[in-house]
Amino acid sequence: MCRVYDKISSFENLHTAFKNASKGKRLKKEVLAFEYYLEHELYSLHHALRQEIYTPGPYQKFILETPRNRVICKASFRDRVLHHALINCIQPLFEMSFIHDSYACIQNKGTTGAHARYDQFKYKTTGRKHPHGGWILKFDIRHFFPSVNHTVLKNILSNKIKCEKTLRLIDLILTNYQPECGLPIGNLTSQFFANLYLNELDRYIKHTLKITRYIRYMDDAVIFSEKRQPLVLMAESIQTYVSNHLQLTLHPDKTRIYNISSGISFLGFKLYYHHKLLLHRNRRRFLSRKKEQINLLNKKEVTLEDVRASVASFSGFAKHANTWNFRKKHVEGWYGTNGCIESSSLF
Repeated sequence: MCRVYDKISSFENLHTAFKNASKGKRLKKEVLAFEYYLEHELYSLHHALRQEIYTPGPYQKFILETPRNRVICKASFRDRVLHHALINCIQPLFEMSFIHDSYACIQNKGTTGAHARYDQFKYKTTGRKHPHGGWILKFDIRHFFPSVNHTVLKNILSNKIKCEKTLRLIDLILTNYQPECGLPIGNLTSQFFANLYLNELDRYIKHTLKITRYIRYMDDAVIFSEKRQPLVLMAESIQTYVSNHLQLTLHPDKTRIYNISSGISFLGFKLYYHHKLLLHRNRRRFLSRKKEQINLLNKKEVTLEDVRASVASFSGFAKHANTWNFRKKHVEGWYGTNGCIESSSLF
């Protein structure tokens, strides 16, 4: 048996995958049901993989109301355990090929690291004494997740993965959503595959175009330059590459060149030269999430620790902007004098 596939299907890896998939969701009904028969469920999944009879279940689709509605596809918990098991084993094969300035879905990176790198490049481009100099090309991919081409993705995967059984398992996961293109938003596998897909663009920008001041977080990216005209040419080259090699298109309304001093919206913040503001949509999203967490807590579908973790995550993100008053009112108000959530302070 292929060594990679053998590791994916091992009982030990599946047990680790269960623990990772259940983090923050231990009280949800499907997780409780799976855990109640944990040994049986894991053995069943182990057996199905070893015999190559594993069949993924259907997705549960729902609309996430954000500034633009997004269709989220939720896999069954059993399938999510398998997704974690797969990524546990194949991610290390590719991580060494990722560029330093790719910040999505990589341990110890994230939006905070991307913003810190943004500040470094900003100062290098303008010099601290010249905040009105320097330009930024900001771009993202139009309809990125629905547009990921399966053939292109599988070719990228097969460059590192030589195990036919592992490749067949990946193909099964991909075609369970759509036969030829598209990744379902909301899956761990989708996040990893999407990041891997755009790693091809990263390497083109860094190694072929020789651009050093470049940052990407999933399909949002920025490039810094002392002059505007080189960015115009870069945008044309990038569009040609993503069209010819990745079957993608740059978003025409979100691909623009900005003067650094004017500020840009990037990864949840409005970034100005000397300060940062939290985008209004993220404020609204947090307040909506706050209500949802309270409802789940009342239904005993999440624990107090889960709520605290959610609050701490948002607070840790928001504190990097000028948000003291907002956090004082809506974040710190979740906690009482004894460190517990007080019902009188929830709204």
